[in-house]
Amino acid sequence: MHDCNLKIESCQNLEGSFQCVNINDCEEGFFYDSDWKRCTDVDECASENSICEQECANTEGSFYCECKAGYEQSSRNAPCYDIDECDQVADQAACGINSICENTSGSFSCSCKEGFVLENGNCTNRRINECLLGTHSCDVNAQCLYTKNGLNCLCFSGFIGDGYFCDDLDECALRKDDENYCENILDNSKCVNTFGSFECKCISGFILKNEKCVDVDECSSFSKICPRNSNCVNTAGSAFCECENGFQMNENGFCDDFDECESEKYRCDENAKCINTDGSFKCDCRAGFILKNGSCERKEINECVQKTHNCEQVCNDEVDGFYCSCFPGFYFI
Repeated sequence: MHDCNLKIESCQNLEGSFQCVNINDCEEGFFYDSDWKRCTDVDECASENSICEQECANTEGSFYCECKAGYEQSSRNAPCYDIDECDQVADQAACGINSICENTSGSFSCSCKEGFVLENGNCTNRRINECLLGTHSCDVNAQCLYTKNGLNCLCFSGFIGDGYFCDDLDECALRKDDENYCENILDNSKCVNTFGSFECKCISGFILKNEKCVDVDECSSFSKICPRNSNCVNTAGSAFCECENGFQMNENGFCDDFDECESEKYRCDENAKCINTDGSFKCDCRAGFILKNGSCERKEINECVQKTHNCEQVCNDEVDGFYCSCFPGFYFI
């Protein structure tokens, strides 16, 4: 019989004997396994939280970190660094002669030099016309040229670059020192850059007709561009709206009636009254005055005396005319 205190110890059987193991005395890297009643190794690599940068290797009572293929470390558990296989003679030789070694993360790749092709794992000197096969790497806006010295890419006219990358050439920007370039070719035009080229286009207010930029008569447009009580005035390349006589343009671009009676520019006879009208004005002679030779003169006609009235009984003269009345005992009906 053993004499272990089973509350804090476990009995571990040994050949011909036994030992009492304290459940709290397991060494670092071990834990007490109550089922097996012994100290068991802790598998640190089985943790959900990665404790290594790349690979974790469990050991009895501990663990260590190691690198994946293509990486190395200066010492155990040190950070992993990419191995530059292209900087190592042995791996460079594996690519073979006439090849180019390109290092990648954790590995490397081999490709043949220009003018060589891969045959049976080796780069051989066999010329291929990539221009004919369409396997070249020239830009879509470049011409592929197959020469004795190898592949050559030239950007098309209107583009600029090394042939492998071609950007649109802004011809208009190149002609900043000659701003009248288009004007010298086509009057009333300007330079407009296009993809791969440029154009001389008519400026605003002009339209191309019979190879000339002619003025657009905005006033002849079917859509009325000027407000009511105004006239459209066409100019070279544009147009403007001008109010008719008797109207003036307000801040909103509409033509309002101009009150001539409020202006000192327009004067009526001193014996007349100024009356404003829509777009104009008129002068009416005051009572007792009549218009004569362009001015208001005092009335000198007595219709009753001259018998030019139309009264049936009694004619009564007034300053501005006459009025009719009845004899005593009569009334108007």
